Amino acid sequence: MRIGLMAVAIGFIPLSACAPPIMGNSGAFAAGSALRTPDFVMAGDASESDPSLLQAREAVRQELAGHGLRESADAAYRVDVGLATAPLPLEVSAGRGVVSAGASTGIALCRRRQYVLSVAMIDRNDGRIVFRTGATARRCAKAATKTIPQLARSALGR
Repeated sequence: MRIGLMAVAIGFIPLSACAPPIMGNSGAFAAGSALRTPDFVMAGDASESDPSLLQAREAVRQELAGHGLRESADAAYRVDVGLATAPLPLEVSAGRGVVSAGASTGIALCRRRQYVLSVAMIDRNDGRIVFRTGATARRCAKAATKTIPQLARSALGR
């Protein structure tokens, strides 16, 4: 009986170790309160072929629409989206220092990657940064299509 219970308990350890929380910048995005108009244009090249970046832009576009913003070619604000993925450990330079994601902790039955999403809204009239936010997560490499929308939700606080 004890061996059976231990086997069940050990079976749950890898599952919980594969999905640590997504870390986001809290409070960086104030939905529409500081905006002259509730519109934006998504920055980026139409010939972009990186499917993960395209998915990240679409996820951010949907989150902004969920906050009541609409996309328009002559919008007052431009939204820049960046997505970086790398095998762990990853070091991110944040201007004043280097933040290390460190080694993977816990048991993992997959090849983990660090995902970092960055979002910035820039005023097209004067170049002022209206907001800059982001989110980061450690997930299995095969989980990218599920992770990217979660990063966008975390970064934009909805």
